[in-house]
This record gives sequence, structure tokens and C-alpha cells, in this order.
Amino acid sequence: MRVCTVTGRLNELFPGHAGTAGLYFVEHEYLDSPVTPLLDPAEISAWNEALERPAP
Repeated sequence: MRVCTVTGRLNELFPGHAGTAGLYFVEHEYLDSPVTPLLDPAEISAWNEALERPAP
């Protein structure tokens, strides 16, 4: 996937917050134990569900 495709999709899903959303993705995918988590571990399932099944 090209970078502009990722950026475009983040802007579609999270208008005005694409950069922050990108940080969440990096944390979720690559960091096993972040010093300061961006997302409460209890909310990760809801976050994943929203990404996998976006509202129409």
C-alpha cells in the first residue's frame, strides 16, 4: 500500500485527526509495552471493531 493511500484513508476515516489515528496504529501494531499508551487496553476491542466494520 502506498503512503498516500494510507494517508488518504486515514483522512477519510478520521477527518482532522489522521495524524493522531496514525499514532494509534503504530502503537497498536508495533509496540508491545508503550511507556504511555494512547489507547486504554479495555478499549482496544472496540477500536478494532470500528476499524474492521466502519459505519456506512
